Amino acid sequence: MTGTMWDKVQEANELRAKLGETPWLYLGDASIREGGLAVTVDRTFGFATIVEATDLDSATGCAGAVLLQRGTVILDRLNLRQRRNLRSAMQTVDQTMAALRAEYQGDEKWKRMALLAYAKWIYGERDEDSPRVLVHDREAFDEACETGRFEGWQQDAEDCDSVRETFMEELYS
Repeated sequence: MTGTMWDKVQEANELRAKLGETPWLYLGDASIREGGLAVTVDRTFGFATIVEATDLDSATGCAGAVLLQRGTVILDRLNLRQRRNLRSAMQTVDQTMAALRAEYQGDEKWKRMALLAYAKWIYGERDEDSPRVLVHDREAFDEACETGRFEGWQQDAEDCDSVRETFMEELYS
């Protein structure tokens, strides 16, 4: 496969547009093995779906694998306590509501909602499916697990020929 993750997500968005679905906003590296996250918002039902890949070597020192997580974030009307939490979440990603409102208006309002969902996800206000450890370099992964620090991951880790394809499958499911 050629092209960056941004290109691949754009291809998915072109198909989603034909189906009348909201686009994915991709935040991350050009190579998903280095980490990235995609967000799509369902404004009708007030939630966002997020798919995130975390390079386990950078995050933990466990080479040869990526942690793939999928989940949802609720985006309903906020009471005072929820507004305070949202403000804290926005600070976590160095953003403010005012800046988002000013930058994303009109046709780009969906990006504002996606970035709000991203902030809540990073802040920990999420409902996650079971995470998956995708091994793209078995030799490096097994060597990292020999230290004993990552031994528990070996049981559930799945070999993955293409992290990008697996990530994209999550966007299409």
